[in-house]
Amino acid sequence: MFPKTTNLSFILSPDTSLWIFGYGSLTWKPNFEFSSHRYGHIDGFARRFWQGSVTHRGTPDTPGRVATLVKSDKEECWGTAFEVRGEEQIIGALQHLRIREGVQGGYEACYVRFQPIDDSSTPMQVLVFIAVPENSLFLGWAELSTMAREIAAAGGASGPNCEYVFELAEYMRKTFPGVWDDHLFELEALVRDFVQSNCICCRDTRTIADECLNSHSCHRNQKQESIIPLEGTVGSQTTTCHKVLTY
Repeated sequence: MFPKTTNLSFILSPDTSLWIFGYGSLTWKPNFEFSSHRYGHIDGFARRFWQGSVTHRGTPDTPGRVATLVKSDKEECWGTAFEVRGEEQIIGALQHLRIREGVQGGYEACYVRFQPIDDSSTPMQVLVFIAVPENSLFLGWAELSTMAREIAAAGGASGPNCEYVFELAEYMRKTFPGVWDDHLFELEALVRDFVQSNCICCRDTRTIADECLNSHSCHRNQKQESIIPLEGTVGSQTTTCHKVLTY
């Protein structure tokens, strides 16, 4: 059981800073103002795509899958810790995360020990949001191929579910080139396979082509099956990832 953090009022003094650990979309899309950031890891946890998303990356009819943390004594999870300093930044970040992670996401806040990538640095406490199994959106374990099929078919207000996986995998690969995350990278490869095989553009190019992620028109496959356009954003560009309805 994770220790819950329900009272955060003590951190609201003007000269206090709070560190928030991101291991999913927060790594590449925090969407709150922060003063600094540090790279590193937390021990005893593993990143898993076991949390359902019915708002940001899915719908109630077609839930997406997003990352959460699960206890795993021999593993570690790498990510980014963001420092929010002073009352304005702290309140702004917590108000944003309360909606994004709590109300809409089903996550709960707790503190964990964070080790900066520089081993000579002192470990510190960071606030992290974790989707515990008791929450109503928790999907839990499934075969990677099943999860990949679900992710390839889902999308929500923040964009295609596949975009979440691709952006996170790319961020981890660039930020931590010496770290291999089996679950994330194997899932990424399977999701790409499903997207490629069900989009005429990607199937013809044998890759997730830029014109698929950045196009504004719908590519139909040779059987003229209906395709779902799921819009999101990558940088400043609007993206549309085209999914065949029949997986």
